[in-house]
Amino acid sequence: MDEDFRRHAAEDIARLLAHWRTIEFWIKKAEQINKQAVIPAINELRYASRQIFNAIRVLEKPVLSDGDESVISRRIIIGEQYLFNAEHDICDAIVTFYDEVVSDLDAKFGTTAITILYPEYPLLKRRIQDCQSLISDARLDYDKRFEVYSALRTNHIPHFVESYRTLVDAEVGAKEHQNRLDRQLIIAQAKITILGWFGLIAAIAAIVAIPLSIYLWTFAYEDFCSLHGKNAVLGLICSSSSQ
Repeated sequence: MDEDFRRHAAEDIARLLAHWRTIEFWIKKAEQINKQAVIPAINELRYASRQIFNAIRVLEKPVLSDGDESVISRRIIIGEQYLFNAEHDICDAIVTFYDEVVSDLDAKFGTTAITILYPEYPLLKRRIQDCQSLISDARLDYDKRFEVYSALRTNHIPHFVESYRTLVDAEVGAKEHQNRLDRQLIIAQAKITILGWFGLIAAIAAIVAIPLSIYLWTFAYEDFCSLHGKNAVLGLICSSSSQ
């Protein structure tokens, strides 16, 4: 009986350690995506490690009492729960991160601009909404948590990780396109400003030239020169004509 318990306990612990390594892998993946540590998941992983370590420590006793077996079983159950919690924290963090990224991209550039560069962008947005619905369902029905998060881990999270680089490239492309539009707008505004100044100068010149032309047309040349011949500017007309 003691050997059967040891064998089953060792198998459970090996399974938990494999699960632990998988979660550690996804924590690193999540950190690579959002550049932030998933602190809740890391804490849960640490708590699970403590439970697994204590289970192994008791399991190594030469002889196991009923109390020892109870402690080992309880440690395994608690450790597994901590691992599930860590896994859930990772899924929640990745889905939340992508939801924030998508909302920011839509606000800055619009869905159409990103879709031109990343044609599957609408499908990504739909996948995020589906994940949010699954998480909400899991919170309403605790019994569905294992099934829901297993589906998230298997069907959705890998897709998010794989699409990250494409999404970043689309954001960079949208920024470059927006910068080009901004530069073109600045150039167009500068041209409009220059044309406006030319128009204003031309208008002022016209306002001055028209009355002067009428004056010169109606005023006798000799009278004009006798009055303005000594003027530095108007005198040029008289001097050039006399030559």
